[in-house]
Amino acid sequence: MARAADLLGRPDVFPRPDLLPRTRLAPAAPRWQDFRALIIGRSPLRVSLGGGGTDLPSYYREHGGFLIAAAMTKYVYVSMHETPLQEMLLRYSQIERVTDIAEIRHPIIREALQLTNVRGPNLEITSMADIPSGTGLGSSGSFATCLLKVLHKFKRQNIHPRELAEMACHIEIDVLKEPIGKQDQYIAAFGGVTVFEFNRDDSVSARPVRASADTLDLLEDSLIMVSTGFYRAAGQVLKEQDDKTKTADPTMVSNLHYVKEVRLETAGEYTVVLHNGQRVPMSRSYRSRIKSLI
Repeated sequence: MARAADLLGRPDVFPRPDLLPRTRLAPAAPRWQDFRALIIGRSPLRVSLGGGGTDLPSYYREHGGFLIAAAMTKYVYVSMHETPLQEMLLRYSQIERVTDIAEIRHPIIREALQLTNVRGPNLEITSMADIPSGTGLGSSGSFATCLLKVLHKFKRQNIHPRELAEMACHIEIDVLKEPIGKQDQYIAAFGGVTVFEFNRDDSVSARPVRASADTLDLLEDSLIMVSTGFYRAAGQVLKEQDDKTKTADPTMVSNLHYVKEVRLETAGEYTVVLHNGQRVPMSRSYRSRIKSLI
C-alpha cells in the first residue's frame, strides 16, 4: 500500500502544481499547503407564521412591521476554498468561470464579494440547497446570509447575526433593488422561532417567541409541508404588493394592518393560539386576501 507521502507526487491523485498549465497558476500561493482549508456554511430556510408583508420597507417605514418566523431544518449550503487556478469558479444552477468580480453574472455573489472585499481570483464557490429555489421558503435571503457568513470566515472574521442580516438586506434591497422584505435574511441569521419588529427608523428588534418547549413541539407536530410543483420568484409577487403599499391602496394597507394587529395581540399568549387554533387561521385568511389583490 502506498504511503500518503508517496501519493502527493502522483498527478492522478494530487496533481503537482508544477505540472499544471503555467498560465492558470495563481502566483500568490505556490504550494498546495498554502491554500486555505475548505469552508462550508449553511443557513436555514423558513416558514412565516404570521405578519408576512409587514416587513417590506414600503410598509414598516410608515406604520412599523411585526411578524413571527420559524427556521426549518432544511438548509442552503455554500462552500468556498482557494484553488491553484487564476480564475473564479462559481457553481450554482449554472457554472461560471471568470477572472474578475465585475464579470460575475450572479448578482448576489458579485455584490457580496465586492462588499466584503474578497477579490480572488483563485476561488471556487459552490451553492446547493435541500429544497429548490422559488418555493416561497426564503432561499434567496438564506443564500445571501450564508454566503456572507462564509466570506467572513474566509477572512477569519466574526460577525454578529444582526450585522449579517443587515448586510444581506443591504445587498438585496438597497443595491439590487429587489422589492422584498427583511424577514428572510433575519430569520436565516437568527434561527429558531423568532419575533421580529421592524421599526420606522429601519432598525429591527428580535427576540425568541414566548412559548414553552411543549408548545413548540406541538406546533412542529401540527405542521405538514408538501410540494405543489409550482415555482416562482418572490419579487414577482411582492413587487405588486410593494407598489400598492407605496400608493397607500386602502384595501392593501388595511389588510396589512390587520395581519400586524393579530400578531401583536397573540404574540404574548402564543400558547393559547397554538392550542386552540382560533386566531392563526384569521391571519392566514387575510394573507390570502392580500395575495388576491395582486
